[in-house]
Amino acid sequence: MAEFSAKDVKALRDATGAGMMDAKKALTEADGDFEAAIQLLRERGLTKAGERQDRENNEGSIALAVNEGAAAIVQVRTETDFTAKSAGLIEVVQRLANAVQKAKAWAQAARPDRVLMLDSLMEMATSAMQAALVDSEANA
Repeated sequence: MAEFSAKDVKALRDATGAGMMDAKKALTEADGDFEAAIQLLRERGLTKAGERQDRENNEGSIALAVNEGAAAIVQVRTETDFTAKSAGLIEVVQRLANAVQKAKAWAQAARPDRVLMLDSLMEMATSAMQAALVDSEANA
């Protein structure tokens, strides 16, 4: 059995935002390995996100970025208006819109092969955004 203290559980809770029992269970399953416990909590968050897949998400945030002859509109949908109105989500959506706009301007200013690269970047951004939302919902 792994040996860890209440301070270790608190440190994991502070690092991940997980509940006390979830943090303790993750540390137990990871034999006291802090990094492995964080990974377990992330995986559980993804499982919870999968369970929520069928739920409606009628709220959200929209951001617009215009510059250098390119524009981007980004919409991120959420389940609740509390999440949609949170400063953190609004900031993330605006940053994502700015990044998409810059990528569009870069692709337009250069060769057509950059458009394919832009598609790949958008897929990565979408994955990163989903992971960020899962982490934020797990911490809520």
